[in-house]
Amino acid sequence: MNNNKPITLILALILTSNVFAQDSNETCQNLNFNEGWNLLSTYIEVNNEWASDFYIPLIYADTYIISKDNYGQIFIPEWGGGFGWLQINNDQGYYLKLSASDTLITCGVQINPEEYPITIEQGWNIIPYLRDTPQDALEALSDIAEEVVVVKDIFGMAYMPNWNYNGIGNLEPGQGYLIKMSSEQVLLYDAND
Repeated sequence: MNNNKPITLILALILTSNVFAQDSNETCQNLNFNEGWNLLSTYIEVNNEWASDFYIPLIYADTYIISKDNYGQIFIPEWGGGFGWLQINNDQGYYLKLSASDTLITCGVQINPEEYPITIEQGWNIIPYLRDTPQDALEALSDIAEEVVVVKDIFGMAYMPNWNYNGIGNLEPGQGYLIKMSSEQVLLYDAND
């Protein structure tokens, strides 16, 4: 007999009630994830939030396995945290692996993407997409396109500006993207529609 069920249910109710107890300046974003690997980002402002706090609904739902950032910092709950104590920010995207499809609802102040510069280093990076509506990858990355080698989504679809090829189509809210740069650049997304 599993005695943890009532405690889990109470924690889930507390977490759920906190999600909907927002003030009028807050916005919520539903982040929908597939079973297996995902690339994620959020347009809700998070400032160095510990991964253990950000992912708590997924951890209690028992779907969370591991998350990793651009620098190799990871968070694995079974290991008592991770290496480097992963923090979540809006200036990069993150890998997330789940044992089943799930949704994470994050609430807070919505970022104005046109006011949030993202430094992208030379080489490989995981970038966030900070707009609240989709935008064609060609348009969204036009200011840095000359230095972009390739952009990939979680499914391996690519945008290669030097080849005039866009297999990704639109960049999507809640998604992160792998990007390889030939030099360091600063990305500034267009304002929300």
